[in-house]
Amino acid sequence: MNTYSLRPAAAIVIAGAAIALLVAVPSPAAAHDGLVSSSPAAGSTATSEIETVSLTFSDELLDIGDSNGAFAIQVVGQDDLYYNLDCVQRDGPTASTAVALGESGTYEIRWQVASSDAHITSDTFDFVYEKPTGAVAAPGATSAPCGTGSEDDSTAEEGASGDADESRTVTGLWVFGGGLVAFLVASAILVAVLGARSQRRREASRGKQPE
Repeated sequence: MNTYSLRPAAAIVIAGAAIALLVAVPSPAAAHDGLVSSSPAAGSTATSEIETVSLTFSDELLDIGDSNGAFAIQVVGQDDLYYNLDCVQRDGPTASTAVALGESGTYEIRWQVASSDAHITSDTFDFVYEKPTGAVAAPGATSAPCGTGSEDDSTAEEGASGDADESRTVTGLWVFGGGLVAFLVASAILVAVLGARSQRRREASRGKQPE
C-alpha cells in the first residue's frame, strides 16, 4: 500500500481522537455561584409582614452537613439591631432564615455562603419595610443569632478544603487535556498539509514524464 494514502486517514484519526478527548475531559467549575434572586428583593419596598428572608444562587450551595460556620443571613435595622431569628437553612441553591422585623425603615441584609466551588462569598443589600397597620414591631436583638457566619467552624473548613482540592484537580485535568487536544489538532493539520503537498508533487512528476 502507498504510504502517502495513509496520511489523510491518519489526520482523520488524530482529529477524531482530539474531539473524543475534549468531550471526555470534564469542564472546570465556574468561578463562584452568584445571587440570582432574593425575597425581599434588593432595593424593593415590602408593605406586608415578612417572616422569612431567602436567597437563591446560581448553583447548589456547598453541603457541609449540620455546620453553619460558613453561612450567615443577618437582617440589621437602622437601629443597628438584628431581626433574624434563627440559623441559616439550606435547600439546594437556596439559603433562608426566619425573621421578625421592627418598625418601618430601611433594613440591610448581610449574607455569606459557601458556594459549590468551595469559595466563601458574601455581600449586602438593602430593602425598605413599611410596617402594615396592626402589625407588631419586633424588638430586635443586640447580637446576631448563630454567630457571625465566620469561617472558623472546623467542619466548614474541612468541607470547603476537600471540595477546593477536587476543583483544582478537575481544573488541572482540563488544562492538560486542552493542551493535548491542541497538540493533536496541530498534528492532524500538519499531516494533512504534508499529504496534500506530496500528492501535488506526485501529480506534477507524472505530468512531466514523456509519453
